[in-house]
Amino acid sequence: MANPATSAHARRADRVIAGSYFYAETSAYVGSTIQRIGNRGGIMLPDLLGMRLAVFLAVFVPLLVLGLFVMAQLAP
Repeated sequence: MANPATSAHARRADRVIAGSYFYAETSAYVGSTIQRIGNRGGIMLPDLLGMRLAVFLAVFVPLLVLGLFVMAQLAP
């Protein structure tokens, strides 16, 4: 009788192989069509918000630290 854990690993391996094959077959098409939609080069969040980098960092970094601190306090 086959070990259920081994069967699960074999099915998972089959999915990984199938996914890799699917990616290999579709990557050229996706790269030439869909991925070009979002290709804007080196655009950064401050550029999108119309802010200078120094001002953006002066506002964003403290907000990020505060958010991480609050999450750490609320985590069980």
